[in-house]
Amino acid sequence: MDPLSPILDYASPRPRVKLRLPANSILRCTSNGRECLVEEKLAGRGGALAALCFAALVICVVMTTPLRMVQAQSADFAFPAVASLALIAMGMLVIRNTWRQTELRITDGEVTVTFSGPLTARRRYSWAAGAIGQIQVVRGEPPSGLGELRIIPDAGAEVHLFTDHRAGDLDLIAIKLNAAVNANAQPITTPPPTPA
Repeated sequence: MDPLSPILDYASPRPRVKLRLPANSILRCTSNGRECLVEEKLAGRGGALAALCFAALVICVVMTTPLRMVQAQSADFAFPAVASLALIAMGMLVIRNTWRQTELRITDGEVTVTFSGPLTARRRYSWAAGAIGQIQVVRGEPPSGLGELRIIPDAGAEVHLFTDHRAGDLDLIAIKLNAAVNANAQPITTPPPTPA
């Protein structure tokens, strides 16, 4: 990957291609001033689980039908096997796309972004908190009220996160993130010990 190409989070709620359904992602931000954690998970896991259970039932029915035939030939299993493999592949795609998540964490002088999910390689990026030049919200087209969070390090690729979320929610998150970056970029000062 080109070191200057942006790091993108593709878990946007808006579908960008015809074959993808819109996702409903949930942002959760926890902060104590010095540490901040922002998690994005895709909603709809219950519906996906129901669809996977239905697909498993269909596979069972499709595969057992030739077995119930008295004089089943090996050729009778070709179509059910292909159909079952297609359902299994589709199920794996549903699992991969529904259970993925993005995590942005600022703690111990470090800013980390982690993309993870089943059936995909975990990707983790990190920077020293002092190397973050700016955290900003970039707004989309005016009637939408949506935006994305951008982390701009002093050197290296920009990070585009949480695309197509409400800009007002992202503004609040950006305030907490900037406070955590500023707190972590400065050395922790401890008061001198008091004489005993």
